[in-house]
Amino acid sequence: MMSQWLEFTAKILNSVQTKGVYGILGVSNTSALSTIQSYSNTFRVPFLALSVPQNGTNNGPFQLFMRPLYVNGLLHVILKYQWSNILYLYDSDEGLIRLQQLFQALNQREFALDIDVKRVTDPTDCHTILKEIHLREDTKEIRVFLDLPMKRAEETILLVFEEALVIDALRFFYRALRDLTKYVRKQSLPERIIKCTDDSNVSPHNGSDMMEILKKTDIEGLTGRVAFDEYGFRKDFTLQLMEITMNMGLATVGRWTPGKELERHEAKRKPIFDPGSTLSNRTRMVTTILERPYVMYKDAETEERQPRCGKDNFIGFCVDFAREVARIVNFTYEICLVKDGKYGEILPNATWNGMVGELTRNEVDMAIAPISISSQRERVVDFTKPYMSLGISIMIKRTAVKETSVFSFMDPLSYEIWMCILFAYIGVSVVLFLVSRFSPTEWHVEDGASITNDFTIANSLWYSLGAFMQQGCDISPRYQSKVALYERMWAYMQSASPSVFVARNEDGVKRVREGNYAFLIESTTNDYINMRKPCDTMKVGANLDSKGYGIATPIGSDLRDQLTLAVLQLRESGTLENMKKEWWDKRSECPLEDSSQ
Repeated sequence: MMSQWLEFTAKILNSVQTKGVYGILGVSNTSALSTIQSYSNTFRVPFLALSVPQNGTNNGPFQLFMRPLYVNGLLHVILKYQWSNILYLYDSDEGLIRLQQLFQALNQREFALDIDVKRVTDPTDCHTILKEIHLREDTKEIRVFLDLPMKRAEETILLVFEEALVIDALRFFYRALRDLTKYVRKQSLPERIIKCTDDSNVSPHNGSDMMEILKKTDIEGLTGRVAFDEYGFRKDFTLQLMEITMNMGLATVGRWTPGKELERHEAKRKPIFDPGSTLSNRTRMVTTILERPYVMYKDAETEERQPRCGKDNFIGFCVDFAREVARIVNFTYEICLVKDGKYGEILPNATWNGMVGELTRNEVDMAIAPISISSQRERVVDFTKPYMSLGISIMIKRTAVKETSVFSFMDPLSYEIWMCILFAYIGVSVVLFLVSRFSPTEWHVEDGASITNDFTIANSLWYSLGAFMQQGCDISPRYQSKVALYERMWAYMQSASPSVFVARNEDGVKRVREGNYAFLIESTTNDYINMRKPCDTMKVGANLDSKGYGIATPIGSDLRDQLTLAVLQLRESGTLENMKKEWWDKRSECPLEDSSQ
């Protein structure tokens, strides 16, 4: 095949050079490209290549590449999404060239990227490779790059693009040739015919002038703006970033132009469904997260060796809830734990992790878990009506029950502390009395000529007592308002070591049981933990806010409306309330009077 390319290239070059040409336009493989470039440089004939552009600045002064060099756009996508692991599959020399271009671009950015490269002889082998990756036990996300030829109907898209490149190249060359003709006529320059077999010192006709005009020519073509930089590469073109996911249509989510950053935006996708299909035609994927008592392994002792998927491997409120919803809506499903073990939050690169991320990427059909409905999540996924209402509550360590007495209000503090408070109360009152004697703002003239001061000993004691009891009185000292005290208070709270914030509920509950710590936690989880051994935690006060848990689905899902109806049906029938009693009250490990305190 290589010899045929070289033989064909030699015949074409020898025939066209004897007739006097102004340029070469064509497609060649990697082997023949160097030969054509050599002819082009020797005879100074511009070469408009439709092949894959070579990276670097040493391609020769007479080469122009019609196909855009999009490796930098690919690099911007990698940097934008912060991908760290890539599997690159290719089957041709052109694919290897693009891989080399990617390596060079990464080295210039000094970006750490783990690339696993595999060359396949048959594109069908990719199914085996991708299946092996899917069956791996590790949860590391790997992005797969398929640099493979398209088959069947997809070849039509590639053919149309190749034809558009040819048309743009012909129009571009025609525009440049017309400008060159005007230039030659104006300068009255002679024309010469150059032969490939001429071994004499070659001085071609207008080759440099033609190349200079080509680089200055600018047209709007079928493939966008056609213009070239000083190295012969396309410039000022725009690449569209497209996304297509399971059951969703193709959508433009960003664009990239050389010299600019990747512009990304959210796009509303329309689902692709067969109108005649039913919900039970395929198995729906349900993502969830381990959280007691919503989702738990049946065998908690071997939790680390348990599989991530399989609805028969889990128990809990959400497992029973998913079974009831599937029965009402009539679909089959499979439960899998979220890969990264997170609920879902937005990342600096505008993507989501956790269950919300899996929904936005259409990797799953729904999320049935204790995931709260929020306005930020509602922008990227759809929620059903809440299946459970709750709020943030306060958990503290349970104290031992003691017999009450008249002086039980003194129990929180020791007698030494109470004595210090008493002395401080008297001392503050005396100081307040003395300061008021010297402050000119506290003296005022009453009826007649007498001058009075409200802060007498009695009033000073009364004012200090009111402040101690968090009450008020009719008199108060005058002073210019300052916020320095509150700044110091806030700095003190921020300097707490260890930090008052925790990464997981388990860590917060552990610190509560160690003492001197109050934990803000969802009220439903608070109630459940208070009913578990060692029964040493309790909830205080009312909920601080109100929110709800809902079933999350990708935007535009065909299941959302029917899932909402199923949730409402389960609420109205009392099934949800009975399931909650089953997993909270009936499975309590603490005495009823203890859990209700």
